[in-house]
Amino acid sequence: MDDFQKIVEGKTITFLEAKIGNKINRIENQVDSIRNFLKIIPVLRKVENESIYLHDVINKPELIDGTKLSKKNLKIFETFKKNYPNGVSRGDILFFDQKTSPRLSDAYLRFSSPLSIVGLPKMKLNNAETIYLIPGGAIFFSKIKYPIFTNNAFKFAVSFSSNAPKEYSTKFIACFLKSSLLLSYCINTFDNLDIFMPEVFRKILIPKVDFNNPESGLKIKRIEKILDEILVFENKFCSIKCPHDLNIYCQKVILHNMHIDKLAHEIDTIIYSLVNLSSSEIEIIESSLKNNRIYLPAQQKAQRDKQNNP
Repeated sequence: MDDFQKIVEGKTITFLEAKIGNKINRIENQVDSIRNFLKIIPVLRKVENESIYLHDVINKPELIDGTKLSKKNLKIFETFKKNYPNGVSRGDILFFDQKTSPRLSDAYLRFSSPLSIVGLPKMKLNNAETIYLIPGGAIFFSKIKYPIFTNNAFKFAVSFSSNAPKEYSTKFIACFLKSSLLLSYCINTFDNLDIFMPEVFRKILIPKVDFNNPESGLKIKRIEKILDEILVFENKFCSIKCPHDLNIYCQKVILHNMHIDKLAHEIDTIIYSLVNLSSSEIEIIESSLKNNRIYLPAQQKAQRDKQNNP
């Protein structure tokens, strides 16, 4: 009986120690979050002072109604998704079927609009650089205006473009809306990454660029060029048909993400410079993303550098 009592007491003590340990960890995490938040407040105020409202540099956003597919078109679509899970670079409809966050959990979310071929009648498409904002806060970019398919999950999405393309180009705006700086600002200011929500979208800021300074213009041009490079990579990637051996496909995904990650990190670096952030301020911004478990391109870069320079 004494042995049984000792076993019970031992297990009880172990359980209580684990429970207390978990509470201590939660408290320590909460304290760390408060410390990090106090650190980031002056950085966010600096960003605000170096910015203007997004709605000052874009055309009035348009609501795009969802397109309901017939049973025939839906069957074509389902078959298409099995073969091309990432869509294609040229299709007849833009699709998404669930809320999509600005970043994936383990990768930088693509720029290219996810397009599908579903056998719709040919329609006239406008050649116009366009940003698509969908529920969840995901941002996509396209050089062509497409209708949108929501798989009946959502009633509409939003599209818009620059109203001052010679300065704040649509490409630059798209890159900024996907940047680590904006995500950090949103999570710490609104406690939310879903800029699709009107109460968040109307408060979004964008760097106040001094276009009289030639260096600023060069930075914008470099960002635009990087996006062009990313689009080329994504177009090639989207042409890959999903093979029967998923391991082969996964390897291609990893290699593709490594290419994109490097370019996305460069975009982040240029955007930090546009609001004159120091290296310590950048560290605070990026730490806030890590603490909120938001994917950071710099993390992958650091891992690659460590592998290349053991």
